[in-house]
Amino acid sequence: MTPEQWTEVTELFEVALQQPPDRRAEWIDAASDDVVLRAEVRAMLDAHAIDPEFLEQPPEVVPALDEAVVDTVIGRRVGAYRITRQIGRGGMGVVYEAQRDDQEFDRRAAVKILPAWSAGFADRFRTERRVLAALDHPGIARLLDSGTTDDGIAYFVMEFVDGLPVTAWCQQRRLTLRDRVALIERICEAVAFAHRHLVVHRDLKPANILVTADGQPKLLDFGIATLVSEDDGISTGTTQTGHQSFTPEFASPEQIRGERVTTSSDVYSLGVLLYLVVADRHPYSLRDLSPLDVMRVVCEVDPPTPSTVAPTDQRRAIAGDLDAVIAKALRKSPDERYASVAELIADLRAWQSGHPVVAAHASLGYRAWRLVGRHRTTAAAAAAVMIAITVGGIATAWQARVAQAERDKAQNRFRQVQEFSRSLLFDVHGALAAVPGATDARRLLLDRAVQFLDGLAADAGDDDALKLELAAAYRQLANVQGNAVSENVGDTAAALKSLQKAVAFTEEVREHQPEAIEPLVGAMKAAGDLASVLSLRGDVGVTEWRARYEVLVRELEQRDTDMARRLDVAKGYSDLGRLYVSVEDYDSAERLYRDAVRHFERIPADARTAPGLRDNSYALKRLGGVLLRGMRLDESEQRYREALAIDERVIQLDDRPQTRYDMTFTLSDLALVESRRGNWSSAVAAWTRALAVRQAISDADPMDIRALSGVATLHGRLGWAAFQASDFATAVEHYRTQLRHAETINTRSDVPTRLTDRSWAALRLAEALCARADADPKHPEAAAWVADARLLFQTTTRDDGKIAVSAGSEPDYFALYDQLMRRLG
Repeated sequence: MTPEQWTEVTELFEVALQQPPDRRAEWIDAASDDVVLRAEVRAMLDAHAIDPEFLEQPPEVVPALDEAVVDTVIGRRVGAYRITRQIGRGGMGVVYEAQRDDQEFDRRAAVKILPAWSAGFADRFRTERRVLAALDHPGIARLLDSGTTDDGIAYFVMEFVDGLPVTAWCQQRRLTLRDRVALIERICEAVAFAHRHLVVHRDLKPANILVTADGQPKLLDFGIATLVSEDDGISTGTTQTGHQSFTPEFASPEQIRGERVTTSSDVYSLGVLLYLVVADRHPYSLRDLSPLDVMRVVCEVDPPTPSTVAPTDQRRAIAGDLDAVIAKALRKSPDERYASVAELIADLRAWQSGHPVVAAHASLGYRAWRLVGRHRTTAAAAAAVMIAITVGGIATAWQARVAQAERDKAQNRFRQVQEFSRSLLFDVHGALAAVPGATDARRLLLDRAVQFLDGLAADAGDDDALKLELAAAYRQLANVQGNAVSENVGDTAAALKSLQKAVAFTEEVREHQPEAIEPLVGAMKAAGDLASVLSLRGDVGVTEWRARYEVLVRELEQRDTDMARRLDVAKGYSDLGRLYVSVEDYDSAERLYRDAVRHFERIPADARTAPGLRDNSYALKRLGGVLLRGMRLDESEQRYREALAIDERVIQLDDRPQTRYDMTFTLSDLALVESRRGNWSSAVAAWTRALAVRQAISDADPMDIRALSGVATLHGRLGWAAFQASDFATAVEHYRTQLRHAETINTRSDVPTRLTDRSWAALRLAEALCARADADPKHPEAAAWVADARLLFQTTTRDDGKIAVSAGSEPDYFALYDQLMRRLG
């Protein structure tokens, strides 16, 4: 709705109120031909009929609570507590400080006296008690007791929170921007906990969020909270309580309009709170506005971008991703906000750790998802055409903006690389990754990305900030081109070229800024990714880059850095361990994995982001794998169990196919531990569970190399388990499926180890066919099984085993090859 339409709505509403109630509908129909405007006016009239003061500010006192009661309860005993002083009051009751008074133990508490303002008071009291009893979380003030006095005064006894409102805390402690965002993240965790217990707070504001002396935020006053449906997250009660019981400055548009409340309403309020804490001002200026103007501003007016109004020294840090996160939380339509507080938390953590945020340039991502939704069943070629147009449009728009003002050239390029690498490579590529058969479109997108970034790189000049951003963009590009530890299209040659460019840029910046942290971090990450791809390709150059990577990790470890950099160090040691495994130096790998785990354990629990937790889990799994190889089964299982617990926590924070796929590695390796102990039924159960997850992901995009490879691996595991149980028919079926997938992968990937994977599968299948024939020599197809095995064996060579493959449960390649040579001639 435009401002002009809103003005017309408010004018119609005010005149309609002056009409007799039985003639209002007829008058509205005659006053306007616009169906939408008429509907808005009727909705406002309905809200007015429920509560004539629905747009007014909340009262400063509680008229329904007799002032005589307010004054006389001080000094009175309520339950086991004696009230000592009044500490707050509002539309939902009066709050007092109280002291435990039964000689049992000494405790301060907050006692809330509730007004009985309506016939529905008993229901409200029971609802609030039910809400509070369910919320046992360190970030929420706990309910200690509740009841009703002999003279009918209802009360709650709550944990006493001695703290400052969150905004005052930030200002008094002079928190940095990162610390402020981290504090809001912890508040979000408490709200997410409430939502998981089907409770929407509905009045999140600084006065209801106190921070204690030790920095723990506490949510207070669930007095107007409402229970929501477990199915759709929508309030099961009305949003009206007989009067307005929320604060307009923090209320969502749907609350202002009197519509039903969902968890998205709390997301909006958190967005306002985040804006206020980050920019040191409220997104809206509602003081001295009329009720209708308040409604118009909150429902129709977009606030200024936080980075444009924040303190000058913070603007650059806020600009871009953090602006985008706040804007997404403050969308007028609930459908366009974060779908949950967990998603908001994930983006805040991504911003903290330097990872891309989902909200960045959400309009592009939103259009891409809309495109995917409309074309899920169409050919990938159509998607490719649309993406080509999108990429060309972005490049053209960038060139036009640069031409507008030469003095803004450097800043425009910097921001544009961010937009391109984060919005296009992640929003659009992520959207396409969910479209079956869209891998060709993804390849086209990546080709366009290379052209675009190369064009910017040629004009980088001496702009170090732009070079670092370009290096990060090339790394992101390489990850989706072809990297062993990320979803990709299998083009490792292209990934290698991108990473070489990233390394070159970071080295140039380090020459200019040898003491700066960010160039060091960029150089370290680029070197690690380059070593990873070289290892994947079996390139001898991996030795040099692995050594360089280790030097950079240890250099960063010696620096006095923030939490995000400590996570980078921990992840660096983990990645180094993986590189040493690839050359079968398991002693070095174990040492590095233990270093990684030690660093992760030193990071406080409340500072562990979803990406950081995922990296921690990887380190534990990799350590478990080295221990498994050495048959130290008990500690191996312990490490895998620790990793599985972290995986499950990550899924709670970030429930996506990728996070569920990550957990399948833990399940698969735990199955290996069980197999080593001879617990085959447990092993098969874990592998089968992991296979179901991977198969679903692969089915969503049969062209996804990584997912298909994971499915093939698990069929190999299950074939091996069946072989050990002498169930040769089942083993043949699993190995045949593994071989079929390996051959498909071979046609789509340039990774040399894929040839070995295919030969492994062929040898296993040949072995199983021979074993099946030997077990039942009189079967009419026994001779055919052996003939098939011979043909399969002839498609392999002994040299195929020279390419290193991951350690696993299978017999040695050369031993198996020689065994079949003797058996099949």
